[in-house]
Amino acid sequence: MTHRPAGPARTPFRSSPLLGAIAAQPLAAGLIAFGQQAGVQVSVSGQLLRDKQAGAVQGDLTGGS
Repeated sequence: MTHRPAGPARTPFRSSPLLGAIAAQPLAAGLIAFGQQAGVQVSVSGQLLRDKQAGAVQGDLTGGS
């Protein structure tokens, strides 16, 4: 039996469109809102997000090629 090191979790692209709007807000809060709408978990160092603002986003996104 061989063991492989654990790698990043793989999540398939969404087949249905992601529709929604995210208000302008601190970047950390915007990434949380995006993750909730997209059904994904976003992880990033809080130091990279400090004092950063995200603009408003509205639209749709469909995964795939």
